[in-house]
Parts: sequence; C-alpha cells; structure tokens
Amino acid sequence: MRWIVLPLVAMILIGCASQSNDPVAEINEQIEESEFNATIAEHDQFEILSAYIQGSESFDTLSINYGEPDSDEPAPEFPETNEFESLYEGFVGETAIQVQIQEFETALTESEEIEIAGHSVSVGEFGPDNYTNHLVNMNDHGWIIFYFDTDISDEEMLGFTEQLIERNE
Repeated sequence: MRWIVLPLVAMILIGCASQSNDPVAEINEQIEESEFNATIAEHDQFEILSAYIQGSESFDTLSINYGEPDSDEPAPEFPETNEFESLYEGFVGETAIQVQIQEFETALTESEEIEIAGHSVSVGEFGPDNYTNHLVNMNDHGWIIFYFDTDISDEEMLGFTEQLIERNE
C-alpha cells in the first residue's frame, strides 16, 4: 500500500509546485530574458495588476503597476505589438504604485536628494495632486517609483523603495 501512496504524494507535490501562482517570480523570470537588469518585489499592501515593456524609437521602459483589483476577474489580454510586450496581466484596478525602469540613468528636476540603502534617491512631487515619486539610478537603469495613492505614508514609500534597491544590489 505504501508503494502506491508514496508515488501519488510525489505527483501531487510536483503538480502543486509547477502550478505556482507567484506573479513576482513569473515577472522576474521574464525580465531576466529581456534587456533589463532588474528584479521586482512584492508589496505588502498591493497586488501586481500588470507588468509590461513599452518601446519607442529611442528607448524601452519596463512598467510594473501595483494596486487593489476591482474584482477577481482577470484583466483582458492586450495585443502585443512591436511597441508593447505584456509580461503579466493580472487584474483590472486603480494603480496605487507604478515602477518604471528605463534603459538609462536619469534625473529629476526640482527634487530633494536623500540616501536609502546607500543609494542617492531623488524625491519629488508631480501632478495637480502632488503625488510623490522616487528616482534612483542603479545597474545603469533609471528607476522611477510613482506613488499615486496619497494614503501611503512616507515611511511606507521609503520602505518599498528600500526593498527595491536591496533586491537589485
């Protein structure tokens, strides 16, 4: 009897392991195959809504959108083009945080410089609602983290930016 049970348990464990629903791992695997030298992170409060690479004639941008899904229904599939490559289509929802990674280092104008995890981070505000953004250059890429949800505290913003920096050192 145990000779039948052991193979069944092994098959169940293998099946569960191969059906992982870890969007961060899935997206990071796809990023490894791209031109971006980056590793994204989970967020404690928000789920990943989508991740994609958007291209232009001059440069490509990797974008990861975090937020709260409007429902359990998956997001509709977007057609892939030469300018748009979907890495993950999670859910429809309002974006609370967007991480944009550009193929080159960049700078913010009218920003304050602070240090997080040994890196210089530019902190600025944008838009009519004075949303906060953090910019850090690392691994020859410019990372801009847009915090659209005004309920996210400064400490939470600094913590998430630090988590992204530490995952990419």
